[in-house]
Parts: sequence; structure tokens; C-alpha cells
Amino acid sequence: MVTVNRGDHIISGTGYPGTGPGGAAPAAGSAWAYATGPIQVRVGDTQVFPETLPEAMDRIHNKIEYRAERFAAANFDPCCHFAVLVDIADLGGGGGGVDAWDQAEIDELLANTAAAAAPVVLTETALVDDTAYAGPNLYGWSIQNTFAGLSTVYIRLGNSGAATPYIAIDLAENETVTQIFEHPISNATGFFLTVEAGSVTGLLYTTS
Repeated sequence: MVTVNRGDHIISGTGYPGTGPGGAAPAAGSAWAYATGPIQVRVGDTQVFPETLPEAMDRIHNKIEYRAERFAAANFDPCCHFAVLVDIADLGGGGGGVDAWDQAEIDELLANTAAAAAPVVLTETALVDDTAYAGPNLYGWSIQNTFAGLSTVYIRLGNSGAATPYIAIDLAENETVTQIFEHPISNATGFFLTVEAGSVTGLLYTTS
């Protein structure tokens, strides 16, 4: 599936066990989502079997049957492999805010990160104004503007509302901004979030 607004690629199918990186089953109302970089697919030349009409002819059943085959291989760059435990309790509507799949802007993660031998397990933490978040690694965010106008969010590198430097994020009315990094923003003293204007809801993606 390719999203209309961003052109992100999402694989939504069957056959996945839904277990975590260690093989453990998720709690009720939760599911594990994984992300890699873009998938490369290589296909060989098409070969048709059999090669002659007499070989393809089934005289007993009065039919002619050919088979076309070609080799194919799919792979991704073994650089990074991400796993995030998402809340799917309210899939299907209601509740407002940034839903587990509203962050299908987690699509950003699916589209822009690549896979590694051991997955990086991301922790989702709800955004709260004037709140410190433990680090040391910040992999991204999904933030939705809930204000009738412009909202501005500061993510400060430090554990206080005066910490600098900081990252300023401006959101237009009804805008959702999602950013997932291949390499984290690291800060030993953690991060501090302040809403400088307007109001927002959303999630931070971190690792310990």
C-alpha cells in the first residue's frame, strides 16, 4: 500500500506472528509494528516450460499447458531495524488525538529506516506540556495540532523548561507532523517538551 499524501510504503498483510523482538506476544490491545528501509526486488528473465508444443500437449485431457517462471529475490539494506509497540485498542475511530495508525505517519519510519541484525525497540510516550522525558535517545515524534490556529512546540535538549538548544516545531491548524530518524538525537540528561503556543497531542519515540 502507498499512502496518498506522503507516498510512504506500508505492508499490510497476513502471515505475521505479531510477536515482539524477543518473540514474546504483545499485551491485549497492542501489536508490534516493524520498519526497514525501502525493499529492493530483483527478478530474473521469464522462462517458459515446456519448450515445445508436443511436450505441452495433454492428449488424455485434450488440453495444452505451458508454465512461465522466473526467479525473484527481495532484500533491504541491513543498516537499522526498528520495532515499535503500538496501541490498537481504539482502532476504528473515536477518542481523537494521534491514534496508533494515525501515526501511520509511523509510515515515515516504515519508509525511511533500514534494517539491522537486532531491532531497535522504540518506546511511545504521550506528549504533555512542560514535561521532562528521560533519554538518552530520541528517535522522533508524531505531533498533531489541536488548536484553531498555529501551534509551536519546543523539544529542549535538557531536563528543564529553560534548557537549550531546542528544536522548534510549527504546526498549522489541523496539521500532523511525524519525523522518525535513522540515527537518534542523544542527550544524557533527557529532553523537555514545552508548548509555546496553541495546543497539541501526540507521541515521542525514545529508547533507554
